Amino acid sequence: MKILFVYPNLMRQENIRLGIANLSTCLKKVGHQTELMDYTWGGTVNDCQKRIEEFRPDIIGFSSNSGEYGFCCSLAAAIKEKCNIPILFGGVHPTVVPEEVINEEYIDIICVGEGEEALVELLNNMESGSDIHSIRNLWFKSNSRIIKNGPRQLAEDLDLLPFPDRELFHYGRYIEASSGSIDIMSGRGCPYMCSYCINPALHNLHANEKKLVRQRSVDNVLEEIVQIKKKYAFSHIDFQDDVFALKKSWIFEFSEKYGKAFRIPFTCNARVEFIDKEICAALKQAGCLMLNMGIEAGNEKIREKVLKRRVSNEKIIHAFQMAKDAGLKTYSFNMVGLPFETREDIQETIALNQKVKPDILQVSIFQPYPGTALQKLCIEKGWLTNKEIHFSHQMKSTLKYPHITNKEIQQLKKTFRFRVIYKHNLIKSLFVLLFDLNYQVFIKVRPKIPYFMKKIMFKIVRW
Repeated sequence: MKILFVYPNLMRQENIRLGIANLSTCLKKVGHQTELMDYTWGGTVNDCQKRIEEFRPDIIGFSSNSGEYGFCCSLAAAIKEKCNIPILFGGVHPTVVPEEVINEEYIDIICVGEGEEALVELLNNMESGSDIHSIRNLWFKSNSRIIKNGPRQLAEDLDLLPFPDRELFHYGRYIEASSGSIDIMSGRGCPYMCSYCINPALHNLHANEKKLVRQRSVDNVLEEIVQIKKKYAFSHIDFQDDVFALKKSWIFEFSEKYGKAFRIPFTCNARVEFIDKEICAALKQAGCLMLNMGIEAGNEKIREKVLKRRVSNEKIIHAFQMAKDAGLKTYSFNMVGLPFETREDIQETIALNQKVKPDILQVSIFQPYPGTALQKLCIEKGWLTNKEIHFSHQMKSTLKYPHITNKEIQQLKKTFRFRVIYKHNLIKSLFVLLFDLNYQVFIKVRPKIPYFMKKIMFKIVRW
């Protein structure tokens, strides 16, 4: 059987979607063929139609987050006008709002949750002519009715899964465009229940599971790096886990083995609540270059009451200082335009970043993603003016507050990084300001920017 995956990537960031890569390698392992329509480098509806004509797939699979959902629906509708190929939607958005997605007339199947085993079973049954409508994790339309199959047990031992199919994405192109960086996931799941994240919804989906957060063995992670090195030249690893290694014992084992096997710098995400001097020292010893940590909001009440992040400013400052004392660079995640947040609250977030002085910082405009507690709050308050989430968390707010305007939120976002950086690095702050003021333009032209310029911009503004 043949499946064509569609990767919308409307932000045009040079990162593959590891979920698609995982599905592809599992399907190839049992003899199915996979192909990709990749919009990272631009493209039109006609480009997808041409790929369909050339590959002649038996099914088309869309991987959609909430910001890309509108684009995926438009593309799926256009495909259905030309050919009657089954269309499957998977990813974050169908998982958290399956009822909305399955009711779209041009969508035939949705995958709710992880899809490796479900998709293999689907294509196997399609090929053999067996019944497909009882496959767990999948919802179907059949004879004017909707069949909703329950969740299957999560894969507990991630070491048993094959490594992602990076060749599907012509991966060398991504590495070159991202200044020599590759993405790896060392585990799945997150134990934290932040109100702006879909993790609580995933916990509800698998409420009967004993083990939602799963970690690959250190040896398995190192073996994947070895396999990638055999095929590609790269100079940096970006671990994409929500929180990298939640057990100290795993970090210490990784530090010892990775440090002996490789001299490749890496970055990873951490929680300020989890960081201590021992962890920072172990990561540094392993070759960690930078630690990415969430500040999100500088006002403690906003952070605790609204975001459900129960951590003090003092703890945040201490965590960043411990990382720096260990010789690690730091990266802070921040949001503006949060529920109940005023201009003064945003100033507090800027001030907190000025204190911790991260080497790099990201500023997002809060988006009320479906399935989150904060989206429900925004609906209750009447702040949600448009159900369609913007594809970029960097551009605009989809909310209408009584206490601050969208224009103010956007302006504060555009000048946020400049105001944090300019006192200790004026030249860099001016480059960052130029980029942030013209972000929409850069997104439009990003696929056409030469690689050497992308490398320069990546190092300066970390876009």
